[in-house]
Amino acid sequence: MERILLDLDSGQVDATYARTRRAIEGYDNIVQLTVPYSLIRIVAFYLDPDLSINSLADLAPLNPGIMRGDMLTVTTAKRAGIPYTLIDHIDLGFLMLKQRRVKVILTDNTIGRIFARHVNLNNYFVSEELFRATIFHTLNKKHAHLIPRLEKSFRSMLEDGTAKRLAGKYADMIPETAPE
Repeated sequence: MERILLDLDSGQVDATYARTRRAIEGYDNIVQLTVPYSLIRIVAFYLDPDLSINSLADLAPLNPGIMRGDMLTVTTAKRAGIPYTLIDHIDLGFLMLKQRRVKVILTDNTIGRIFARHVNLNNYFVSEELFRATIFHTLNKKHAHLIPRLEKSFRSMLEDGTAKRLAGKYADMIPETAPE
């Protein structure tokens, strides 16, 4: 994640998506749209009905599996002091959960449900939302003049349902409305 932000900040890259407000702090040449791109809802997937996961702190003794490259979830776990295991692919993580090689997978609610189905994992439990982040498109400042046009387009796509239609099976990750 840091490399793309360094490239964006230097102007080698024009734009990137999927960045939180916090992720761009300290980069002087990066600007963000105010219309959100998506919502990430981090939850825990598990099989043991005796587990009680109501907060990030409940995950500390469970060493959850997190997909390698899922920087939002990794950062969230680090900030909460939760030890975790990196898993090379989300499919592998859910297979490991199915085989009870890990107790918990920590990921976005929508993505987790899709991949649980993909590996035919049934009868799993999902915690309440443990962390939420709003994600925005991000530009190098030299393209700041495009922001009003992009925001108008993105806002329109949210309002008329185009964004959800384009997102397909990921539609519930799209915000319902855009801030004014």
